[in-house]
Amino acid sequence: MPNSNGREHQPLQNNPWGLTQRQAETMDALCRTGCDKSVARALGISVKTVETTMQRVNAKVPGSNRVQKVIAWDRWRRGGAA
Repeated sequence: MPNSNGREHQPLQNNPWGLTQRQAETMDALCRTGCDKSVARALGISVKTVETTMQRVNAKVPGSNRVQKVIAWDRWRRGGAA
């Protein structure tokens, strides 16, 4: 399904939670930077876009808070269990 920019939202391959490429990029940046403003700057997107993306990620990645979700994502990216 395309977004407002016509870009397709395809799930990242082998992703246990079905995150899109943008969601995966956002999670990767969040692992490195730790805050929405820094993620937005690193990815060249608005803070609002980061917030919206994270709302969608929150519905997919397990954990009761952002820290747990980032840890789960980072563990999976490093080859650990989801």
